[in-house]
Amino acid sequence: MEGTAEHEACVTIDEAKELLGLGDVSEFGPVLSQRIIDAANKLAFKRASKFAVEAAREAGLLDAQDAATQVAEGEAAELARLEAERLAHEAAAWKAEAGANDNAQAAADSRAGELAMQEAKAAADAAAHKRAEAIAADAAAAKAQANADALAAQAAMVGASDEAKAAAKAAADQAAMAQAQANAANKAAADADAKARGKAKAKADADASAAAKEKAKAKAKANAKADASDKASEKASESAQEKAEKSATAEAEKNAEAAAADGANQASAAVADVASGKSQKDQDGLLPPGMKPTEQPPLRKISKKEQKETAP
Repeated sequence: MEGTAEHEACVTIDEAKELLGLGDVSEFGPVLSQRIIDAANKLAFKRASKFAVEAAREAGLLDAQDAATQVAEGEAAELARLEAERLAHEAAAWKAEAGANDNAQAAADSRAGELAMQEAKAAADAAAHKRAEAIAADAAAAKAQANADALAAQAAMVGASDEAKAAAKAAADQAAMAQAQANAANKAAADADAKARGKAKAKADADASAAAKEKAKAKAKANAKADASDKASEKASESAQEKAEKSATAEAEKNAEAAAADGANQASAAVADVASGKSQKDQDGLLPPGMKPTEQPPLRKISKKEQKETAP
């Protein structure tokens, strides 16, 4: 564009490596590789910007304060944009380097969250510098237009010289060019604002998503703990019931054994009493009527019917 100074610059990989302190490193993963590329881009911009500013100064394009401000703010905006770009590249590189490892991916996600915050700030800085550049461009365009209007008025006067008319035309061209630059600066500022808002929204959405995931994780953990507690309580209840049933069974068996032992003792005592000739009074209730303790029951003949009934 007329009235501007442009310049290109190249940077070697070795220069970028030296800038990062990686001159002796020969193998790189995704993260270091991306850092070298972004460092080279930043160095190339600084170098080209320096040459462009020198060319603009030599051409008399930086005489006005507004023009110098435009250059300074434009350079700052581009550096901020490159920083935001670098941060986005680094986040993607960390994910690529993590591969399929779950722990590495979790660490990469955490790092990406930190980088996203820095990226949003860098984008906001770029937008702020772009707005400042646009303001300076608007001021320069307004001054150029005022100058063009003044010269046009002189050229329109009766008897104006050809030089005055030529100056008026040149001023009008300069004003048009300044306005075009201002329009471009304002568009760039609007684009930078939109990008900054997008970065901020993306960061907010990511934070909300992370918070929702943590909340769901905490809820799942609480539910699992509650389920485990319920199962433990249920198991404890079943264990207590089983223990009570076993205790009751053991007590019943103990009582039965005690009752059986008492019955056996009583039977043994009764036999002992009979064998020892205990008093008639104690024996009366144990022997058939009319039988003495020392007598055997009388024998009688068993009928054939009784024999059949008692036969094995």
